[in-house]
Amino acid sequence: MAKIPTYAIDQNDLALLQQDFATVEQMAANTEASETNAAGLLAQTLDQMFTFGQKLRADERAMAAFFAARRIKLNKTTSENPYNGLVKLAFSDRVKPAMRSKYARTLHYAHDSKFNRPIRDWLAESGIEDCYRKASEHFGGPKSEINALAREKQIALGQKALDGLTASAPFSLSSPVAGPYVRAIVRLNEDGMTGEIASVLETNDAEWDRIFAGYSSPQAGLHAHLAGYPLLPLFRAIDLVSGLAPAVSKGDTIILRTVDGSTVVEFASTAYSFRTARMVLALPIAEFPVDSTLGISVSDARQFAQNYPLARDWAIVSNNNGRALQSAALSMSFVLGAVAGGLNVGNFSGQKSKHFTLPWSALRIIGNAKLLQSKADATSGKRPPARLEMIVDGKTLSVSNAVHQLATLHFLNLRTAGATFAEHRNLALFDIKALADTLNDYERDFDGYFVEHDTPDAALRLEHSFDQDRLMISVPLVINARMSYSLACEAL
Repeated sequence: MAKIPTYAIDQNDLALLQQDFATVEQMAANTEASETNAAGLLAQTLDQMFTFGQKLRADERAMAAFFAARRIKLNKTTSENPYNGLVKLAFSDRVKPAMRSKYARTLHYAHDSKFNRPIRDWLAESGIEDCYRKASEHFGGPKSEINALAREKQIALGQKALDGLTASAPFSLSSPVAGPYVRAIVRLNEDGMTGEIASVLETNDAEWDRIFAGYSSPQAGLHAHLAGYPLLPLFRAIDLVSGLAPAVSKGDTIILRTVDGSTVVEFASTAYSFRTARMVLALPIAEFPVDSTLGISVSDARQFAQNYPLARDWAIVSNNNGRALQSAALSMSFVLGAVAGGLNVGNFSGQKSKHFTLPWSALRIIGNAKLLQSKADATSGKRPPARLEMIVDGKTLSVSNAVHQLATLHFLNLRTAGATFAEHRNLALFDIKALADTLNDYERDFDGYFVEHDTPDAALRLEHSFDQDRLMISVPLVINARMSYSLACEAL
């Protein structure tokens, strides 16, 4: 172990620092031991620690000497926020690292904000969780603030979902308990079906938030938070279409055009056979010229979708390049330029057959599953084509890796029983992974059907409405080992 250097400082001054910090350590120990007033003692402890930390900040040599004596190296992180080191020294390992990090970040925020009130009063009034949230927003910038607001929506959505669930018949408690929910220990009988509550556990607000959040997702909270943002339908369309766009060729573009008075967002490519997505907005975008066709590269479209939640001032503006998606707050601009020739878009014609529902539960499982991913061939080093066999069992359809024969996963529910498919029809793994990864964020079931085109069972197709905006997705079926796609396209 490298020796931590010592720093020249009067030993009496160092002894006084050690004595002052011993008070902080004792207060931290009392806080950990308390079962009735932990929040109040924590406020007093952190107040005393803040005062001690400010004393160290006033003399960098004293700070270095104090930490050196405690075997803590004074690096950049500790120098900028000495509370990282002080919290580590004062609190035992029984306090979880995440909580110790919250204490240090909260005190750093108090210093950075130049508080002119006692820290103990602020903590006593707001609580450590709310104080930490403000600290995270302060240091994290717009993204952290958006994440915090989205989490509030996530918690509300999770509680709403929990309201609709039940695992047992109604029962009575021996004594009333306040609140719409309790956290309890249930003692089960031998039959595994009946039981009784053995103990009701005390649960604070932060614990309830974590419980409720588990019944939703950060993405659902974010989408709920975005309600009322400008250009929200356009963002959602670009987010979905760009997420489903395959990497086919350099000229691939997300196009925005007016068709029969409606704004259409879809993927265009120089290729003739590809996965495709189209969104028809219920209300046209007024800033688009009538009968115009504008384009944005797939990479720019994905950048826009990633940064859209960080600002409320996104607008379509005119500039020297024509039009652009712009946010002054983020200093970002994405050109909506003229579309090059030779592009093709998906043709959504064809006869509908074998209607189904694709449940969100299946999207979530497949989006997270690693069992279906293709692995490099051990002998040749080449990656074989990854196909998914479709296995029909009654009214359900499952997929299994046709090359490596790994796990079989439930995929969709057919509306009618006894459906059959043409021979040698498979799904491409990368198509279904893209579908699951993109649609999973929206936490909803999707309706669809298989389409008869030039050949039987040419493609799997989804249709869904978001606030009357119509999403259409077409995923071709793999026909024979050459993986030629049967999906007709049309020139843009």
